[in-house]
Amino acid sequence: MKPLSDFDPPATVEELDAALVQFAQKTGASPNQSVFLCD
Repeated sequence: MKPLSDFDPPATVEELDAALVQFAQKTGASPNQSVFLCD
């Protein structure tokens, strides 16, 4: 997964959400714990 700063064009909400889910799966955290990005 690319760092968010490497998205070009700038990341859309969908891209950020997908990256968040991937990160959560890798770390074993629940995506629902990061509602500040899923709002």
